[in-house]
Amino acid sequence: MTFYFQQPGEEKFLDTIDKSAKDALSGGGVFAFASKGGVDTFFGLANIHEMLEHKRPFQLIVGIDAITNSETLLRIEELAAKYGAEVLKAYVFLHELAPNIFHPKFSWFKSKDGMSHITGSGNLTERGLGKKSSSKGVNGNWEAFSLEFSAGMDGKVALDAIEGWVIATLKGFGVES
Repeated sequence: MTFYFQQPGEEKFLDTIDKSAKDALSGGGVFAFASKGGVDTFFGLANIHEMLEHKRPFQLIVGIDAITNSETLLRIEELAAKYGAEVLKAYVFLHELAPNIFHPKFSWFKSKDGMSHITGSGNLTERGLGKKSSSKGVNGNWEAFSLEFSAGMDGKVALDAIEGWVIATLKGFGVES
């Protein structure tokens, strides 16, 4: 496992996501909050784009407790239509448990060699990903994240845990994944 601290103006988080997505067979991301700029930044990464263009599936779950707005959800819907709902499976985490909030932030990528997962503090926003905000002209946030690569049985166990959580979460909302 590698642990990173990101300073404003650095794009370590974005670079790590992009490198982890290289040659991925599938992947996904779960983010508490999202913005249109963050969605465009994430799905504009060369290896994420390549993954979707080659019809390799990606699951996205975003929370809507704060920040995420209709403009963001419409952009996600446009991308799902562009790549196909069977390739970009996008879900909104909607609950009735206020004041509790949905707050996870992680992504994963399965390759022929194993599984990479990135867990950290950054949301699916430009600043959370480390990019300078195009609308506000402000450098990214201070963030921290870890990257872990698991191969063999460890990779299978990690991937099964993530996929099991996603399936259980979606079933809790009446969605078959």
